Amino acid sequence: MNIQFRKVIHTGKAPNTQINRNAHIKKGTGQAFEDVLEQVRRENSHVKFSKHARERINTRNLELSEGDMDKICRALELAEKKGVKDSLVIVGNMALIVNIPSKTIVTAMDGNGSKENVFTNIDGAVII
Repeated sequence: MNIQFRKVIHTGKAPNTQINRNAHIKKGTGQAFEDVLEQVRRENSHVKFSKHARERINTRNLELSEGDMDKICRALELAEKKGVKDSLVIVGNMALIVNIPSKTIVTAMDGNGSKENVFTNIDGAVII
């Protein structure tokens, strides 16, 4: 049995191959790169609800309309542009605490939910 060893030197450079920059687009879809980029942006902009927030929304009989969700998404965009990490978002008579980087609503309350109207552990507020 004859075993051969080759010395392999890694230069850190990728091999000289042509990269297909549109490999993620299925052939024949005819989608432009801008359309795919917009779709990815929309998919990544969805707001999530923590388990705690879902429980609070249910137990407090809070309702969020599609319009409310649009407003919340807009509030998150504004807070993110200002560098806010944890924000109080007030929509109508609802108060939401939102973690901006993860786009997660942490808790929710109605106008009567916070007895003293004191909110802690936030670094910004958006009132819609």
